[in-house]
Amino acid sequence: MTTAVAVGTPRNITSLGVTGIGKIGYEKRLREDKVKDSVFCRVPTSYRINRRKEIDVENLGCIMQIPGSGSKGPDQSVIMTMALPLNQAPVVGPGAILLNNEEDRDLRYAKFYYQEIKKAVKQWEYGLYSNETKYLDLNSGNPQALKRYWAELFDLRCHQALVMTSEDALCTAPTSLSQTLNPHFLIPNRALPRVLWNKTAPTKTTGAADSKGWYSSGSFAGGGSYVEDVVEALMAANGTGSTPLCLPNQDLWAMIAWYTENVQMFEKVEIDGIPTVLLLCPPHIIDWAMNPSNNSSGNIIGNLHKPDVYMTKNRECFPGEVGRIKDSILLIKDTRYVTLTISGSNGSYAVTPGYQYPGNYNMQNVSAWANTSGATNYSFDCIIGLGGNGLAEYLVDPLNTDLSEFYNYKQIKGLGSYEGSGMQIPRWDLDEASAADGASATLIHRGSFVVPVGRVQPFNIVS
Repeated sequence: MTTAVAVGTPRNITSLGVTGIGKIGYEKRLREDKVKDSVFCRVPTSYRINRRKEIDVENLGCIMQIPGSGSKGPDQSVIMTMALPLNQAPVVGPGAILLNNEEDRDLRYAKFYYQEIKKAVKQWEYGLYSNETKYLDLNSGNPQALKRYWAELFDLRCHQALVMTSEDALCTAPTSLSQTLNPHFLIPNRALPRVLWNKTAPTKTTGAADSKGWYSSGSFAGGGSYVEDVVEALMAANGTGSTPLCLPNQDLWAMIAWYTENVQMFEKVEIDGIPTVLLLCPPHIIDWAMNPSNNSSGNIIGNLHKPDVYMTKNRECFPGEVGRIKDSILLIKDTRYVTLTISGSNGSYAVTPGYQYPGNYNMQNVSAWANTSGATNYSFDCIIGLGGNGLAEYLVDPLNTDLSEFYNYKQIKGLGSYEGSGMQIPRWDLDEASAADGASATLIHRGSFVVPVGRVQPFNIVS
């Protein structure tokens, strides 16, 4: 016999009894927050370690995971070398002496760091709280929640490193690294210079932790610095009007293709048999650029195409994959895009990055562009270009999600997880020490770039 259910005035959760909570618990499996798939998980560099303990790359990807094998350097780091190719002309003619034609293969150095990263969640074993929420069955879902958290955290760390050279975790002791902007910035809607390339050592500034312990709330500034140069170019590209002008038009796609091939000498990854640059773009920016009403700014519909691989199913599409532009550029929607907010004034500009953190903790600046008295908001959305080994992760301790700790007479059990790794972009230098002390002017980086664009609504009509 079915029991009739009375229909009354809706109540909030604080007025629900145990029965009401039980009904919510029954449905919560359908309402568990989901984690969006990350493109970074799909483009790793695959390798094997031979008998000489050398890394043999089998398939070049965008992220190189450097195995630590349990070893920990003196300052939680490892130094790797890059040998430059021979470039001098050979000695020719019958009188050439072989030994007088020797050439050194110059070495560059990069130092990669790891940090201990920990995350735990409380599990109430018994007691008042446990009795009142047992119908929610929270404890059984905690291991899955931790795995989702780490999946989101991985995506966040990749974004942090690509925009700020190293992830936030590496800013804390004992590594205490410094962050600065990506060494390659491309500025739309600007004559010259439209590209800023930083060859010097990172700016000695570290972000400050916010209320939840994240470090990206810090601003990065300094008169005469690389950061200041980027901001000045951005502000000049946007003009002085109330509508952003630094937009993704036809000129931008051509500039990316030209710059990566002719100046940055980008190391591309092979996808669909084509040397490819992955272009991670905010969804609303793609929507705007594909709007036929924006023809005066150059929409990308005419250039966008999808190769036959989508017909033959030779591979899975990347999450958010849209198609190709200029043949070599693979356009991908980046739902966890980074924002940059400009504050201050000429000579003392500051840049504040904003991210979509794990658990839908959104610290991006999503407010509309504003340049009016009392409502100024110079906010930019970042397009990120990614190529071969554009990111490096030094992994010493793989993720462990089966740690526990008991306290409060075992009423509460802490379910913990731990990882020892660090994410950063590879920057190679003649002298490892100079890259750390700020004296370097020879840094090499060919794996990524950032394009900040003004915030636009996708269906604004441009007259």
